[in-house]
Amino acid sequence: IAAVFLVVTLFLGLRQALIVGIGIPLVLALTLGMVWLAGYSINRVTLFGLILSLGLLVDDAIVVIENVHRHYSVPGIQDRRAATVLATREIGNPTNLATLAVMVVFLSLMSVPGMPGQFFYPIAYTVPVAMASSLLVAYTVVPWAALRWLPADAHENHESDTALHARLSRAFRRRVAPLIDDRRQRHRALWIVIGMLLLALLQPTWQFVRPAGVNAPMAWFGLEMGMMPGDNKNTFNVVLTLPESAAIEETDRIARTIGVALRKVPEVTDYQVWMGRSGIIDFNGMLRGNADRAGENYAEIRVNLVGKHARDRKSHDIVRELRPVLQNIVATVPGANVQLVEDPPGPPVRGNIYAEIYGRDPAQMRLASDAVAKAFANTRNVVEVTDTEPADVRRFRFVIDREKAALSGVTAADITTALRRLVDGETLGRAHVDGELNPVPLRLAIPRQHQLDPELLSRAWVSNAQGRHVPLSALVRVEQGHADRPIRRRNGERVTFVSGEPGDSPPVYAVLDINERVNGLTLADGTTLTTGNLGIARDIPDTAQGTQVLWGGQQRQTLDTYRDMFSALGIAIVLLYLILVAYYQSFSLPVVALAAIPLGLIGVFPGHWLLGQQFSATSLVGIIALAGVVVRNGLLIIDFVLEYRMQGYPLRDAVIEAVAIRVRPIMLTALAVMLGSAVMLTDPMFIGLAISLIFGTLASTLLSLLLLPVLLYKVLGWRERRDGQAVV
Repeated sequence: IAAVFLVVTLFLGLRQALIVGIGIPLVLALTLGMVWLAGYSINRVTLFGLILSLGLLVDDAIVVIENVHRHYSVPGIQDRRAATVLATREIGNPTNLATLAVMVVFLSLMSVPGMPGQFFYPIAYTVPVAMASSLLVAYTVVPWAALRWLPADAHENHESDTALHARLSRAFRRRVAPLIDDRRQRHRALWIVIGMLLLALLQPTWQFVRPAGVNAPMAWFGLEMGMMPGDNKNTFNVVLTLPESAAIEETDRIARTIGVALRKVPEVTDYQVWMGRSGIIDFNGMLRGNADRAGENYAEIRVNLVGKHARDRKSHDIVRELRPVLQNIVATVPGANVQLVEDPPGPPVRGNIYAEIYGRDPAQMRLASDAVAKAFANTRNVVEVTDTEPADVRRFRFVIDREKAALSGVTAADITTALRRLVDGETLGRAHVDGELNPVPLRLAIPRQHQLDPELLSRAWVSNAQGRHVPLSALVRVEQGHADRPIRRRNGERVTFVSGEPGDSPPVYAVLDINERVNGLTLADGTTLTTGNLGIARDIPDTAQGTQVLWGGQQRQTLDTYRDMFSALGIAIVLLYLILVAYYQSFSLPVVALAAIPLGLIGVFPGHWLLGQQFSATSLVGIIALAGVVVRNGLLIIDFVLEYRMQGYPLRDAVIEAVAIRVRPIMLTALAVMLGSAVMLTDPMFIGLAISLIFGTLASTLLSLLLLPVLLYKVLGWRERRDGQAVV
């Protein structure tokens, strides 16, 4: 709010800034009232929706107050009331269209399905409501306040302001006129812009086409693409999994050793260990299936850090440094695995790098799981590789020789009781202890370190009716085997999972690298693996042709989100085009207005690169928002050109004059959007949205002020020549 107030003060004056300023709390109050009526809470996403709309909601008020201010500055003005109405009416149509454009763009986000759609829904609802409220305030409060608060001698009191406006107008006249008059300069400028756009688009796409491979280190000018940037959290989870045959004492020893390593990290305040079971199940843990994990070989450690504002290192930097330390600890136990899981900044997934292996033959699926896990382990930037294929657990089956038991005078029940005492122990009774509410069981059990090897039953005896001791090895036959493996199914298909965590880059590059090596891989039994689910639409498992690997987790979520976001952007552009066609009664003029959208990409990708941020789903939301913001510039210019043509201006003069007159409100609204969004640069999750808006608005505004007049001059000239009119 302070930034917007400062911009208006510098360009128009203090009173004008106060008029715009009083509109902000009114619009926010109306918006919060509608949010309350809709049943939404004020949360992180809702607040960022309000911050995003702040840079947009003052646009209408700025355009209205700027035009009123311009009319008041005309020498010899007599009727200020009529001038106020005229100034408001003059920019009414383009302002209505521009506001409607922004509303349509954000309403299109409601078409995004699934969890990402629910995640961004508060923004899709909040911004259109704020824009509608801002239009109401701009047409009621702003003209009323301008008529009463702005000084009567506006022309004399704003000479410096008029001089600033004149300098801006002259500067753009000097830039636009040669582009219209000189064909060579026009073509040169067009090719320069096309080259800039291609170079900007090359930044995120180069990694996928470069000769070094998709998972090679990022090129110096390359731009990473992912789902969500890493957030700076105050907690993370350590998941410890030992082989299924491990004892609880072994799990406890490893967990305590991990605790010693955690205590050496200065940012760690405390941690809590859950032994033999999962910890408190949060949203992320629920999707990862942690609630089903239990056993003597399993433990979880919840680690709490110093508040993020009181430490220098981010949580993912701490996790990245701890990971090799903890992996060295669990490496002492063959088959053990440790995972450091951070709470995701956005919608959670079952795994970041996640392969789903479908098949019908369990042995074949196990071979495929081992091959895929090995490919994971041999891939750059993939750590913490795990799979759901359990290790073989030995099972001993005791078979009583009933004939020998009868000859020895021992019953089968006596043998069963003796075996149960050896293996499981036995509860003999209960004792009532002082101070205890419930009775305490008295349990007979052999300490683990003294338990017998099941194959050495000769050291255990059972008494017969005559009181003689008979060794169990004479009465029981021990058969060895393996415990049955669990069968996992998804959508009716037998499945096993292999997962990994990305090191310091988004999962997409590692997934594409692994997919290239796994697709068509021949297994030890001669069968061939096939892969899928990397297209726009989801693939359905088809095991008729053999074992199949489908990619899920964050990779699938990213593909679905990008697909739905681009679909929403396409819907918004089509609706905008149809609305503008209906308004202008032309198929060509809307194309000129929409040409500002790709110009914004020239700033979006380099902006992410300059600030060292990956392009994420929130960045894509910023591009969708940008589409509504930058169209406003073209609408303001087109409307004024058409009005000047109706007044008899030559086409060339009408175009140049429209740019000169509208350069100030266009610059004002652009600066308001940029500075209003700048506060989001401090948030790890929404920084992509802010970068897209700030750098996209900057590039699109500057380039559209130069190119849109040229395109408009060519389109209107062609249309007038087609209609038989003389182009003057």
